[in-house]
Amino acid sequence: MLRDIFGAVFCLFDKKRCDDNCSVSVVIPALNGRKDLSILLPAIKKQSGIKEIEIIIVDSGSKDGTIQAAKKNGARVIRIPKKEFSHDHARNLGTSKARHEYLLFLTQDVLIPTKDWLLKMLKGMEKYHASAASCIETPRKDADMFSRISVWNHNRFMELGNKDRVLSLPGKKDYESLRMNSQLSDVACLIRKDIFDKFQFRTGFAEDVDLGLRLIKGGYRLALLSSAQVIHSHNRSPLQHLKRAYTDTIFMKRIFANFYTPDISPKDAINDIVLSYILVQDLTAYITNRKIVPCSPNKLLDETLKRLRYLRARPFLSAEQDGNILAIDELSAFLVQLKRIAGKASRSSRKRLTFSLIIYLNGITRKYIKKHVRHLNEGMLMDYINNIWRGYAFKAGQYLAYAYIAHKNNKIIKKIHKLIFDQRLKKADLKVL
Repeated sequence: MLRDIFGAVFCLFDKKRCDDNCSVSVVIPALNGRKDLSILLPAIKKQSGIKEIEIIIVDSGSKDGTIQAAKKNGARVIRIPKKEFSHDHARNLGTSKARHEYLLFLTQDVLIPTKDWLLKMLKGMEKYHASAASCIETPRKDADMFSRISVWNHNRFMELGNKDRVLSLPGKKDYESLRMNSQLSDVACLIRKDIFDKFQFRTGFAEDVDLGLRLIKGGYRLALLSSAQVIHSHNRSPLQHLKRAYTDTIFMKRIFANFYTPDISPKDAINDIVLSYILVQDLTAYITNRKIVPCSPNKLLDETLKRLRYLRARPFLSAEQDGNILAIDELSAFLVQLKRIAGKASRSSRKRLTFSLIIYLNGITRKYIKKHVRHLNEGMLMDYINNIWRGYAFKAGQYLAYAYIAHKNNKIIKKIHKLIFDQRLKKADLKVL
């Protein structure tokens, strides 16, 4: 009872030293992850300075030998049907079988760079009297530009550089302050089992951030470590980024009540998305045909922004008047379906999405390139163009989420939601929005 009232205050007095005395249960949800697990599991088993490590794999219907690879590496396997998978359920189920005093949640595709990584995590928790900890992520060597920018910008937002951060409930309760101080990531999240058993995961998506927020509200400390790091990134397609942004935005609104989302009607959102797609098509063709590279990154960005601002100022009225989209890939095929659902296009567009893309390119992209890219050559041009497309798709996903949040009972948005519904989400999670 007292611990429930005073939360992390007791962490200052009952901390346990982690000098070969700590045992950890590792919980990993998996689906067709044989290749990734064949790298990850041996790395876990090689972690030094830990008394005992058990590995629990929660598999949701793998067909590529994942289960065999897990058992070969000494892991216990819990099998669930694919239709029963959600991020919270799979992890909660795994922890119910765990035996040790610490839980470590990992994704199947994370890379652990050193043999003392887990010990660093445990010692970080001990040093800062924290009840849970996550660490800085660095992108894989093959990460595309959009992924590298995303990881870099996230670490920048979280103020992760060469120092660790101790997180607790901030005095200001605005979205940014709460988000910066509730960061847990199931890419790599270490937590005391006795504390996790009281809270558990409860959302099918963003379950880690939701847990972090509830912990700091309960008086517990979190550690966000730069002194330990993992390697993790995704090279997603534009459509995958659209869906990811859609689900991210919806769940941020659910978890953080003061997370700002503008009121955009479904038809306006679709009109804006379609028009912006046409503009980005023109923009990327222009960049390719102009043969600007090799050149400095700033010169290419300046040319890009000059063209995009010109295109945005063009005096057309609607997506219907400006032309049709041909279904030549999965993103354009998706947009054709969006147009079909929306019916007749709205009469005008404020082109807010294009403006958001300009802000992304002139802001985050320029800052990243200035710091990390000295010269752009032909080999890097496609990566740069793909960054534009992924930035566009991410913004499109956000705009559709804004329309859903503001008009969830609208017939059009219900059809759109069904079209882009991500099976990782539970319907019950979305009913509350």
